[in-house]
Amino acid sequence: MQKAREKTVFVCVGRIPDAVFFAPVFPKERQQEIDSCKNERVRREKFCAWKLLEYALQEVYGKRIEDCAFQKLSSGKWTAQDCHFSLTHAGNVVAVAVAEDVVGIDVERVRETLLRLEDKFLNERESTEYARLPAEDKEKYLLKKWTQKESIFKAYGQSGFVPREIDTDGYSTQTREIVMQGETFFLSVAGDEINDVRVKFVEEYL
Repeated sequence: MQKAREKTVFVCVGRIPDAVFFAPVFPKERQQEIDSCKNERVRREKFCAWKLLEYALQEVYGKRIEDCAFQKLSSGKWTAQDCHFSLTHAGNVVAVAVAEDVVGIDVERVRETLLRLEDKFLNERESTEYARLPAEDKEKYLLKKWTQKESIFKAYGQSGFVPREIDTDGYSTQTREIVMQGETFFLSVAGDEINDVRVKFVEEYL
């Protein structure tokens, strides 16, 4: 990866293994959050997301994670004073976005529950667009809109996530289809006037 430049978002994507060695992470508040997870799958997801962030910060900015001043907001979102990042995971895939400006990221795989919830998260304009689509395009449209709304919320949201109130046309987003181990995922990033998204698949980050 090249060094980051203005309005470029760097995305690292990795696999969440079935079992991991839980090495200590920085800061201690994140370590405590991981340790407090009673669900082993969630614990793995949180740990892997943070280790991939550690990798991304070093790879993109040459920055040690120990040199970052992290804070966990009351909303549960993690931030840092000297860098912008966002974390996401779905199934056995974890992804991290880092940028010089505000950024949000979301990744999703096809889920039958999502495909039945279009009336819950599409606004009026989007519902009209959706209704006009041929059947073979509807699934991709829903995955694109859902991941865009999630990424927008992660970048700018302050309170509860209400997807129907988020108009994706009012934000700068980019969406990609990615394939990991034969499974297709939709990945969206949101930020201030994004003009480039660079995705790197990482084999070793733990």
